[in-house]
Amino acid sequence: MSWRRSLPGVVLALGLVAVGPIPVWAHGGRTHFLFGFHFFFPLRPSPPAYVPYPVYVAPPPAYPPPPAPEPLPALGYLRSEVSPPEAQLFVDGAYLGRAGEFTGARLLALLPGRHRVEVVHPGFAPYTAELEVRVGETSELRAVLAPAPAPPPEPPRAVPEEPLR
Repeated sequence: MSWRRSLPGVVLALGLVAVGPIPVWAHGGRTHFLFGFHFFFPLRPSPPAYVPYPVYVAPPPAYPPPPAPEPLPALGYLRSEVSPPEAQLFVDGAYLGRAGEFTGARLLALLPGRHRVEVVHPGFAPYTAELEVRVGETSELRAVLAPAPAPPPEPPRAVPEEPLR
């Protein structure tokens, strides 16, 4: 290789030291630099297929709204005024709590229709009633449990007499 052919390379190399990276050759729309990451750095913008800035895509279509919740059934209410308040309250055979829990502002919500209500407490006679509950209305249950009758005394048992010996 003659010194004339290598002279441009020496000049370019010296120019790099003085002014930083300088183009070495250009072809195919790109200018290539001599050192480091600049070697394949394009001078002109990339073709449109390669967009160097972020592309904003339209947001996905909104999700369909969730289905509306099923409406709550129309309810009626029961207020109980029972003595003793510790008595157990059953509606249609299901235990719902103590009768004293559903007095005043605290009501028991029930579906409309006829319901069998039982009030039970040890030592008292049970109370049973049929109540009609209407939509949006409050039905009242008033009961005073009567003490249970005492069980009848057992009849005296006959003791067999043993023969005297």
